[in-house]
Amino acid sequence: MGAGLHGNLRDFGIAEVFQLIGQQRKTGALEIGHEDGTFCLKFDAGCVVEASWVGVNEFDALADMLVRCGLLTRECAAQLGRESLASARAFHVVAVDTGDVPAAEMERIADLLTQDVVFQVLRLEAGSFHFSARPLEKDRLPGKRLAAEQILMEGLRMVDEWATFAAHIPREDAVLRRAGAFEDYSRRVGHSPEALLRAEQLFELVDGRLSVRRVIDLSRLGTFDGTRILAGLKEAGTIEVVESARAIPKASKATLTAAILRGLKATLLAVLPMALLGGVLATAAADWFAPPRIPGVEIGARTFERGAAEFERLRLLNALEAHRYLWASWPSSVERVDRTGWSSSGSMAAPDAGSYYYSARGDEVVLLSPAQGSGH
Repeated sequence: MGAGLHGNLRDFGIAEVFQLIGQQRKTGALEIGHEDGTFCLKFDAGCVVEASWVGVNEFDALADMLVRCGLLTRECAAQLGRESLASARAFHVVAVDTGDVPAAEMERIADLLTQDVVFQVLRLEAGSFHFSARPLEKDRLPGKRLAAEQILMEGLRMVDEWATFAAHIPREDAVLRRAGAFEDYSRRVGHSPEALLRAEQLFELVDGRLSVRRVIDLSRLGTFDGTRILAGLKEAGTIEVVESARAIPKASKATLTAAILRGLKATLLAVLPMALLGGVLATAAADWFAPPRIPGVEIGARTFERGAAEFERLRLLNALEAHRYLWASWPSSVERVDRTGWSSSGSMAAPDAGSYYYSARGDEVVLLSPAQGSGH
């Protein structure tokens, strides 16, 4: 193999690429392009020393992994990234030097990132690849050296085994909850004490709120081992998939439980309308006692009617927000809020008998009263 090698994975499988690099003890970087993104594996004398997905910055994959595993917050990772760029020092060096991530944990997460990326790459059946021979950076990530042949043998075994249990976990954004005691699982599988300890640590993370992906990340077991254990727990009846994965809104910033949210429903409906009505009356009173208007100036719609329309709009907006927190989605229409009993039978009527303008846009909703929405 010359200094460079490139091709298509449909014609030249990833296993053959690994074999060539390993047999010829090459040093350099293998980049693999796929519809899911670009991956980079770095080799030193035929051994994999680092693997990650490619982001805007070279450290993006590592920073993201540290955040997902609970070792850094997004804000702290961003700050460390800025320090890394400003000082021209590697991200992992800055994170260890500042004390934000212990050196042992940094090495563990670097290995976990490499393991997950290699496993993902070995499952690719399409995409392009390019290997360029070049020296490695002096301050590369700490981690284990894994021979290409060793990775290939172990990786292909994992890919074959993956097909036997991956279907038991429907998708990574599904939410799981406990359905039994951990002992039900331990008696059934008969694993070693060390393996049972890892499984129990993962089981403790299943709380009916966290997604499959989040549970695996926080366990720091990796995609393969984490999914395999979850599948075993589910097969043993120890955990189960929540009926609706929407039980926890993905985009919601709230961390309250469903029970608390339902309690807020009654509070919102009882207190907020009265507070808003007080604001409407105050606005009307200010208008009644205002100085006489200048002759010849056109007077707009009556203040009370406009205030009543605004009050209705705000009440519906809060009903829409409450609907989203309780059922994890915006209602399909304002009329849908009516049918669910959140507003009075006459709430859709306005002073001019027009229609409300309602549009859900990502994490926000736009609701205009008939007078405001007449131009939409």
